[in-house]
Amino acid sequence: MRLDSTYRLLAALAMTSVPLTRHATAQVARGEIAIVAGTATDQRGQRSNALSIAPSLLYSPDSRLTAGLALSATQFGSDARAFGTSGALDARVPLAGPFALGASAGAAFTSTSFHANYSSFDATPTLEAAIGDITVFAGAHVAAGGASSQEQSSTPGGVFSAPTLATRTVSSSRSSVGPVFGATFVSGRPGAIQRRYLSYREEHARVASVAVVDRTGGARFGSDALNVALSGGLRDARDERIGFVSASATIAVARSVSLQSAAGTYPSNRILGTPGGRFANVGVVIHGIRRLDASAAAPSIRGAPAVPGGATRLSLRAPNASRVEVAGDWNDWTPTPAARADDGVWYADVRLPRGEYRYAFKVNGGRWTVPDGVDTVDDGFGGRSALIAAR
Repeated sequence: MRLDSTYRLLAALAMTSVPLTRHATAQVARGEIAIVAGTATDQRGQRSNALSIAPSLLYSPDSRLTAGLALSATQFGSDARAFGTSGALDARVPLAGPFALGASAGAAFTSTSFHANYSSFDATPTLEAAIGDITVFAGAHVAAGGASSQEQSSTPGGVFSAPTLATRTVSSSRSSVGPVFGATFVSGRPGAIQRRYLSYREEHARVASVAVVDRTGGARFGSDALNVALSGGLRDARDERIGFVSASATIAVARSVSLQSAAGTYPSNRILGTPGGRFANVGVVIHGIRRLDASAAAPSIRGAPAVPGGATRLSLRAPNASRVEVAGDWNDWTPTPAARADDGVWYADVRLPRGEYRYAFKVNGGRWTVPDGVDTVDDGFGGRSALIAAR
């Protein structure tokens, strides 16, 4: 059980971005409550049983921007308690061709029953390039944070006076700036068991005059029913050369309920000065998605026939494409050809029973693409799927 709520929230944010020009876009909110129990290491380095409740909210005003807010409350078996809040933002600005500017940022504050408070902030601007199913990125990671705690000291009494107790606040703060680079690989249909997500990230920093290099690799695979994630890395510093690993599994037992389990180790937080530790937990996650506007935007189409009765038209503007396919939950993510209109908009008319469905387009046999201005949801593999509600 990691007590870094910003880490959890940033992991939940999809790879999204900010548009250069705002459309009349759909707005989606996702709420979640996670209740987990297991063993954990607290900020002092003490390991004990723990129970945690963590509600969170993700908000996507556009398919390229996601913001999140999370709270957490943890009760340790050692009678210690920790309360945290965090916020995170993930965005991308498309550039020419395969390039994009990405940015992620997060801030967190934790207060504990053992009179210690922790606060942190970090931001990572990057330049990205997509080459087929591979995205490479390079940029900088900026981090700052601090910790404060109360310590008691006693002064011996004299002949005619009793000993006295004094409380003082001890504070510390650190910051770092360094390069970060890596790559991600995504393959498989969004709704299929063959869906795979691989990643590598390397980060260099200097904290309190100590050079620190973190190298992390990860893999995620599965489908709607089951997701498995693995990660491992190496911390290289003159006073800390260790490896760290983690594994997690999420099983969907209902449309809005999942069971999850996780275990692993992690290195120290050099910014906050907290030690590394271990965690293992099992729990339940209850989540829901709500559209905040009346309907999703769709590009206007010129030169296409009228929509057949009882059908729903899905469309994507791709004037330079030679082949476009669409797939979704209704056909087990089997790509089917879309038709091209005179103005370069590709469309498909599908008959959908009442309900909500995820979908995406594949352009020229390449990566899955989501139309601008439609409802989107996290596909669980670092990407987005479009969402449509059939009435």
